Amino acid sequence: MDNNNDQLDKQKKKTSKGTTTTTTTNNNNNNNNNNNNNSCSSSNSSAMIKGIHCEYDKKKTDDDGTKVCEKECATGCSNEYTNVYDNLNKQNDPYFISRKKIKAFYEHMYKFLIYRILLVENDTLNECVTSIIEKNEKYQSFINDDETFKKKTEKLYADICKKKNYENLCKETENFIIHSIFELLKNVSMYYANDGGRIFLFILQLINLNDGDVVYIKPGVIHSYISGHCLECMTNSDLVIRGGLTNKEIDKLNFIKYVNYKNNYPIILEKEFINYNIMSYSYHRMKHFKILCITIRPGEVINYVFSEKSFTSCIVLSTNRKVKIKGKKNDKKKASIKNVRKGMILFIAPSVMVTISNLYANPEDGNKEFVIYCATS
Repeated sequence: MDNNNDQLDKQKKKTSKGTTTTTTTNNNNNNNNNNNNNSCSSSNSSAMIKGIHCEYDKKKTDDDGTKVCEKECATGCSNEYTNVYDNLNKQNDPYFISRKKIKAFYEHMYKFLIYRILLVENDTLNECVTSIIEKNEKYQSFINDDETFKKKTEKLYADICKKKNYENLCKETENFIIHSIFELLKNVSMYYANDGGRIFLFILQLINLNDGDVVYIKPGVIHSYISGHCLECMTNSDLVIRGGLTNKEIDKLNFIKYVNYKNNYPIILEKEFINYNIMSYSYHRMKHFKILCITIRPGEVINYVFSEKSFTSCIVLSTNRKVKIKGKKNDKKKASIKNVRKGMILFIAPSVMVTISNLYANPEDGNKEFVIYCATS
């Protein structure tokens, strides 16, 4: 674990910033905000958790003075759960209250599961996952004939919207979810066969991103990149806490301490037009950095200064062998790159005038358009 007591004390005094990830193929991540000024970030191999938290009203009771939950479940729950079960007769919107109940229950159960998972030995978690792999009938069916479980997300979503194949829709949805989880478990087990963090795959949210998608990860959210290539942009931090799916040190106690358990929803950012060649991904909470998408079509040349004060990190998504990149800060400092390849990472200093030219001539050169994503302040 890249952490010590002094670093933790420093982190408590800091105001958490956000994390933004640009992806080029399918990968997993998730998002949330931490109001305690503590944040959890991960490298490409840390565990992804959909952090959820529920604040309970300990003083709330029914009209007759009894706990509301005792009237609903008759189990004598403690005061801290009294606002989970509100009296439906006292509300004007039963649908809203029903959602509130489900949300509160889900939040509490999620936090309970995270605590139970991280406070047991790794060997115990491995036994649990191994039991699923070896004894679960559905998993064995998936391994033997995984084609029966496969159905494209777009096709399934279209069937739901059109109410097509209504009788089989529930079964198809179930098979789709099962296939997604089992496929992920199979792939992760190839690289982390003895990692207890694999159990997280059954309670986390899987997000599949298309090439060029940008997702915003709020502070305090634990995330993992399962597959694909991405560029991660985050503010300076001396605290990285890992909870599993990694060969590095794991700090479970601090992992639990700094995880934000509030509701998390993926925030896939929309594009904002800057000019004909440049699009920006914006979000009102992203105050310290921004993401730019630059597209250079055949025959075009652009000159651009990414930032006057900060360094810029870039990843090339599409290119051809006729693309040239030049950098110039003053007459004495110049640099150029001729053989630009897909997946290449560039690090650009502040106040550098970057010139990008696309001299594409024929299909043998490669892709027509040059596309690069950049993260800067």
